[in-house]
Amino acid sequence: MKWTSKISKNEVYYNIVVASKERGARFRAKLRADPAAREENLAKRRGKVVSTDASTSGWGALLKGRPFFGQWSEREKLLYINCLEMMAVDNALRHFCPLIKGHHVLVRSDMSVVAYINRQGGIRSRNLYRLTERLLVWAQHNLRSLRAAHVPGHLNVGPDRLSRDNVPTGEWSLHPQTVQLLWKTFGRVKVDLFASQENAHCPEFFSKSRDALAHVWPRCPLYAFPPSRCYLGY
Repeated sequence: MKWTSKISKNEVYYNIVVASKERGARFRAKLRADPAAREENLAKRRGKVVSTDASTSGWGALLKGRPFFGQWSEREKLLYINCLEMMAVDNALRHFCPLIKGHHVLVRSDMSVVAYINRQGGIRSRNLYRLTERLLVWAQHNLRSLRAAHVPGHLNVGPDRLSRDNVPTGEWSLHPQTVQLLWKTFGRVKVDLFASQENAHCPEFFSKSRDALAHVWPRCPLYAFPPSRCYLGY
């Protein structure tokens, strides 16, 4: 890299001259000769994106469609919303650690979180600074890099809904219209193997209190939508 300067009418102009073609050729040659370097370059390009949001009642996060959410304790609810936003990021990254460990990670969240993560702290809030420090120390030992980007609330719908609705873990279900299509295709069934009073699609169902895997199933067509933990891996 070569720096040149030109002074004209008390203004200084800096022109950066970079031999991009030569550097690019050397870089490509290195990738061809070194498989490890090639894998590292691919890893850099395959960064992970985690979207988070927080409300006064709980937090929500998404990683490639994988949800994670929870509720704040009564003591945590007394904290400022900026601190809750940072705690939501911390909770999400630690939860998704098996999927993002060793990767470049981009967090999409609230503006205050973005500023504190990218600037590695701040001076406006001592509590927020301490939460940021805790997060960055953890990230240093588990992630290749950590950056943050602001996402407007109207574009952060998933995490926002998760942070406010706090659907109980495992209480997901197919949309009723989708279930009706299944009934039209395969016929209506009477027993739901994995359900609760809130999301059962059949007159009879097995629930947490009556484990379907611990009982003999009736000899009739059965409907099964397993708990999300079984196939989302969280």
